Amino acid sequence: MTGPITVLGGTGKSGRRITDRLRRLGYDARPLGRTSTPRFEWTEPPTWRPALARSRAVYLVGAPYRLDATDLLTELVSTALDPATERLVLLSARGIEAAGPTALTAETAVRDSGRSWTVLRPAWFAQTFTEDFGAPGADDTIRLPLGDGAHPYVELADVAEVAVAALTSDEHHGRVYELSGQAPLTGSDVAAALTAAGGQPVSYAPIDRASFVATRVAEGISPAYAELLGDLMDLIARGWDAHLSTGVSDALGRPATAVLR
Repeated sequence: MTGPITVLGGTGKSGRRITDRLRRLGYDARPLGRTSTPRFEWTEPPTWRPALARSRAVYLVGAPYRLDATDLLTELVSTALDPATERLVLLSARGIEAAGPTALTAETAVRDSGRSWTVLRPAWFAQTFTEDFGAPGADDTIRLPLGDGAHPYVELADVAEVAVAALTSDEHHGRVYELSGQAPLTGSDVAAALTAAGGQPVSYAPIDRASFVATRVAEGISPAYAELLGDLMDLIARGWDAHLSTGVSDALGRPATAVLR
């Protein structure tokens, strides 16, 4: 098939990097979103099939900050893909299997699609601290309920490179890549990395879970999703998510990138 490579969430954190990389390599990349042409809107299933038409490969990522993101992805894979689409690459999450079989329905749909497939399970993105709710506030302080827990945050550039490799080659068919950075970092470590990268001193001040959840709700995230984020922060604070994963080196044959450099 000679159609475009379609990137869901094409203006999001991972999607825009994947789109940019595909285009630099000479591929026809089609980023999708509510302002794209054709338009794609998760809450309007009739927009799905026209937006995905003629895709040779599709990068699948769920709607942000929605508890039904997995259900929507599963429905899309089951009902809206072009029959001629050859490859699917799904952005899942590291440790998702621990959430039970319901959390794995999108992965199962991709595996059972009859197409070449790859699943990416990244650790938390390092860009959580530069492009999302973990970014330092006006006083250059990171305030998250991470305690002294560490996590091997992964650079989105690595995620994008693995995704593009899987979207453009059958060599990654049937692989599940768990992606992490080089080393587990505490909140203080992240603050030091941001200080070194930007020259402006950044500090880390751990906060309690309730304050974190309240802040996210005030920013417009649903209370239920804010509670889920709080649960995930708890895992890091308790040291339960500090292990390293080898997916970057497995897929690319090189070490993961040092984060926030």
